[in-house]
Amino acid sequence: MAPGRVGQADRVTEALDALRTVMPALAFLLAGVPLASLLDDLGFFDAVAARLQARWPELPVVALWALAAVTTIVLNLDTTIVLLTPLYLRLARRSGSTRSWWRWSRCSSRASRRRCCRSPT
Repeated sequence: MAPGRVGQADRVTEALDALRTVMPALAFLLAGVPLASLLDDLGFFDAVAARLQARWPELPVVALWALAAVTTIVLNLDTTIVLLTPLYLRLARRSGSTRSWWRWSRCSSRASRRRCCRSPT
């Protein structure tokens, strides 16, 4: 066999090995993201956020961290990101906290934060 073919075969083998390594995560994303989108279209995340807010009007952040930790332990980090991010965004919107975060994040320095993050009076 020619020396060039051996190197090429090694590269193909390495590429296939790399693909086998990422295949489970890629398969999850190909299945999980459309599932999360479907759940969003069905209003699942809005319904869960409404129930959580009705049951605990001042839902502690520690409880959300605990939910994320349990989901990560039981399932995996990818599942936590795909399924809990839409839920947490709904909870933030329902509580009105996203507006104050947006004002805070667009101010670059501490002095400008004091000026631009003041509530209008």
